[in-house]
Amino acid sequence: MSIDWFRSWHGAPTDTKWLLIAKKAGVPAGIVSAVVWALFDHASQCEQRGNIEGFDVETYAIFSGFEEAQIAAVITALKEKNIIENGCLSAWSKRQPKREDNSSERVAKHRVTQCNAVKRDVTQCNSREEKIREEEDKKKDGDADRVAPVTVDDPQKRYFRRVKEICGERHGGALAKKLLEAKGGVVSLASSAVEAAAGKENPRQYIGAIISKGGSDPPNARPDLSW
Repeated sequence: MSIDWFRSWHGAPTDTKWLLIAKKAGVPAGIVSAVVWALFDHASQCEQRGNIEGFDVETYAIFSGFEEAQIAAVITALKEKNIIENGCLSAWSKRQPKREDNSSERVAKHRVTQCNAVKRDVTQCNSREEKIREEEDKKKDGDADRVAPVTVDDPQKRYFRRVKEICGERHGGALAKKLLEAKGGVVSLASSAVEAAAGKENPRQYIGAIISKGGSDPPNARPDLSW
């Protein structure tokens, strides 16, 4: 079956649920993350998508440098937590909708979008050059005071917009302000926390936990086992 891609979610490699699996398997969390990713890739290529039967532990151990026992322990822990059920990744159908699988239409739309983006960039570049020339001409004519500055997108404005997208217009503004204060007014740090929250089941709750911890990520947040 020709399937050359599969879906992921933001924060998948460092999902907190892998910490629980690592504890049960007695291995570092990084091994869990790597093994899970290999299982996703294997399941995507099976005729019955989502099936992990036939995953070659011995071959993957040679490739990864992990012990076969470590890999087997991770798979056992995944089964015990019902992330693997009846030889399949339990939430595969939810995470991998068939409507976009191997879709040439999706690829074509993506290419059109990229092409349009390039055209917009060229148009905007030309527009900026024209504005610069106009400003230089006005300065030469002694009319520099009337020149309007070129507008630049403010990172802080982008940050507030992003929080509202994730948390909603009603709560986004207040949460964005409190989170920024908790991160010492550093927009880049606050933005990173927001993107981490975007991958959580309840982004507002996650951001609220960071704020209550004075800007630190919640250390004891209960992992979401519905991957």
